[in-house]
Amino acid sequence: MDFGHNKATKCSLPILTLCALMLFSLRAGALFGAIASVEVLSVILGAVIFNTIYSKTLDIASGFVFLVMAIFYAVSCVLLLSVNLLSHLLLLVT
Repeated sequence: MDFGHNKATKCSLPILTLCALMLFSLRAGALFGAIASVEVLSVILGAVIFNTIYSKTLDIASGFVFLVMAIFYAVSCVLLLSVNLLSHLLLLVT
């Protein structure tokens, strides 16, 4: 059952957990509020951007918007993996 959460929220739960462990409890509420704001903004901007891309490229290549979405997901995965790798390297150095 989904309870109204989107996929971005489900993916960000491990990130929220890691961020909460790194901060003092007094700052956790501000961090969670900032992350929730970014999530809402990304949903709104994503709808506008991808609907625009879809309507502009429908006659040329009907599936182009899905390729663009896949590229965004790939870039975000690479960024997350690089941050994870850098954090592990910093832990090994210290």
